Amino acid sequence: MTQYAVAPFTMSRIASLPGEALHFDQQLTTDLLEEGHRLQEQVDSISRQVADAVHVLIPTCSEGDRRALLRLRRDLHNRRPLTTVGLEAAERHGLDLEKLVQRRAAVTVSRALIAKLADEDSTRAEERVREALRTPDVADALRLLSPGFFEALGKPSPAGSKRGRSALAFTSRAALKPSPLSTLTRVAVDGANLDDRVSTLSPVVASTVLRELATRRHALPTLQYRSAVRATGERLVASVETAEMTHGAVVFGRHPKRLHDADSDAALLSTWVGGTADELLRLTDGGGWPRAARWIASGAVSAVPPWTHDSRRPESALGELMLRSACTEVAAAGALLLQVGRDAQTLASTSGPSRSAVLRSIQDGLQQLASELDIDLPRQRLVNEDAGAVSRPTTSSSDLPGSLAALVRPTLFRSRVYDVIKDAFVAAHGSGGATHDVLGFLTECSLSRPFRGALQAARTADRTADAHVGRTGLPVGATTAPPTISAFVQTAHAHDDRTAVVNQLMPGVGGVVARFCALGDAPSTLVPMITGWVEQLYPDADDVRSVLPGVDVNPLQRAAAAAVPPLRGADLEEALLGIALAHDAETDVLEFVRNDGALVAPVPLGIVPAWTFEGPVGLLLALVDPWIDGSRITRESNPIRRAGRTERVERHPRRTDRSLVTRRQTWRLPVDSIPVQGNSTPGDFLTALHGWRTANGMPDEVFVRIHGDDPFDADTRKPMWMRFSSWYTVSAVWALLPGRHTLEVQESLPVRSGAERAVEHVITLGWPRPTPGPLRARHEVAVESRR
Repeated sequence: MTQYAVAPFTMSRIASLPGEALHFDQQLTTDLLEEGHRLQEQVDSISRQVADAVHVLIPTCSEGDRRALLRLRRDLHNRRPLTTVGLEAAERHGLDLEKLVQRRAAVTVSRALIAKLADEDSTRAEERVREALRTPDVADALRLLSPGFFEALGKPSPAGSKRGRSALAFTSRAALKPSPLSTLTRVAVDGANLDDRVSTLSPVVASTVLRELATRRHALPTLQYRSAVRATGERLVASVETAEMTHGAVVFGRHPKRLHDADSDAALLSTWVGGTADELLRLTDGGGWPRAARWIASGAVSAVPPWTHDSRRPESALGELMLRSACTEVAAAGALLLQVGRDAQTLASTSGPSRSAVLRSIQDGLQQLASELDIDLPRQRLVNEDAGAVSRPTTSSSDLPGSLAALVRPTLFRSRVYDVIKDAFVAAHGSGGATHDVLGFLTECSLSRPFRGALQAARTADRTADAHVGRTGLPVGATTAPPTISAFVQTAHAHDDRTAVVNQLMPGVGGVVARFCALGDAPSTLVPMITGWVEQLYPDADDVRSVLPGVDVNPLQRAAAAAVPPLRGADLEEALLGIALAHDAETDVLEFVRNDGALVAPVPLGIVPAWTFEGPVGLLLALVDPWIDGSRITRESNPIRRAGRTERVERHPRRTDRSLVTRRQTWRLPVDSIPVQGNSTPGDFLTALHGWRTANGMPDEVFVRIHGDDPFDADTRKPMWMRFSSWYTVSAVWALLPGRHTLEVQESLPVRSGAERAVEHVITLGWPRPTPGPLRARHEVAVESRR
């Protein structure tokens, strides 16, 4: 195996609640359920014997006894109470039903006890969950994440109710599934003290305000505009940038659209490099501001944000610009925007009722801002918060990096998408050729129907089980990322348990930790670690610059800019000016080269997954980091594949590789094969569910996912913790089954601890980039790039 390097930063994601938050002091045990199930099986066995005997007697009986015995047989089959008439008829014909009656009585007692304990346990679980959600860190998180839910914590949240479901989901996430989100999970990095909280207003607010004010002629006279229309090859193309919030995350896109040659507006805008509102007005050629406003509304022209990644906060820069507006309502809205921004930054230093007061102030300010400007702000959380902690012990096993390296590298391969782009480049510019118009080339590719067909075929091929075969050692250029990985691993708390579960794998250039560069002493500790790691990954590059699509609107992308400065420019097109994309004929790879011949490495340091970007932005990211993780871990966790419908019960055993668990034992079951409560009592249902669970070999404590036609359904896309013996947790899950097709059950691993908090460690590894031979002389590439 090629020698690997371990990044100097190992991150820990620490749950805010200990595992005992889910103990619930439950009285209903699996032993009681097993006894109830065993009694029912005995009753069913005796009932079948009696029914067979009755079947033989019926033809020989009088009409009255025949009817009584037929009724008895039906009652036995349907588990209904037995009538006195039926029992007497059976006795007259010599059938001894005393044992059956005794066993049925025992079943009745068992069910009543199970129902009683289930109800008491459910009440106790509701109280324990409510108590857990009121602990300081969790309460502070809920005040931000779901203020309405937090305010209703004092109201009943019974088993199966929507509020009860939410309460259980928040509690289990805070105790078992660490994932950075406000103070619900804190992060720590070895060698840094991130014991801090940072909160900011989402840049989407300033971006939305800017889009509206850009359409108003005198709102911001000093605002700069730029055209999204350009000549690409011999055609006119509009590349419209968008930023939308989906499920609380900002999704940035750059969508190219080919325009008609006869489009006079497009022809006009393709020659305009940008300027002020007055210059834009002159460009309308007598059409006046309404014509300019139409261009802005369509995305053909956009305002240049008056902020950069390293300047003041977006709302501060825009708010101060608005204060200077001659329009009274714009100036007033600017003051509001500034105040909301200050409140958002203050939030991190607040706790308890004062935190709720600040959040109400922010919400009121945003509503007033939207009303003043007549705009629609996203109806989602618009304040982001990260919380850090002091560093924790990294792992319980020093051989984890080696095990991870041996697990991952054999299936880490160069994407076929890289090949498609490279082949298109050589076809357009020749072997050893170059182009200064990097984004233009990528835009032309994304608009080409043959290219899109080849791209789709490449992506499909990259998803197959043997996609890595023959591709793990393919070369990449000095300005392209080498193979890297960040592995998210949970280890057991018990000293004698060396279980380590790999939860997920992500690219390891550094984006996973870069978003936390504002916490604690990160500027003096974490930032140098990331910078050093990036320099280690690109030893032959003369300059490294992060490439962060959507840095102006996505808070996570913006935070990463502190670690490695981004490519300079107001947008990607401007950022790539002065940089050529060149083909090295000797090594058959693509390189990014400045006009002075220096090799420039665009480093993909963002946290937003590359596959979420379409068009030229997605192609650019595929060039700068073409490595695909072809492991079974990643293929099987693909949300679309995972949400596939199953027609039969599937059982997948736990999979281990060396000391690593790479798949928890998993069951996938059609929803229509699962026990339903219907009109049965909780006691009857839990007993039947216990029998079904044990017949399928499932443990009592599990994680579950419920899959429907929408793999990104906000109600079901996150795993939920459940105990089959807990009426409270079973009710929460079973309430989500209607309308879905598949239930996925996984063993709860590592085993839930008591007083300890769950910790997920993020270990980052990198390997040397494969090269077939010496790099081509840089001055030769630079010379060709200037031709």
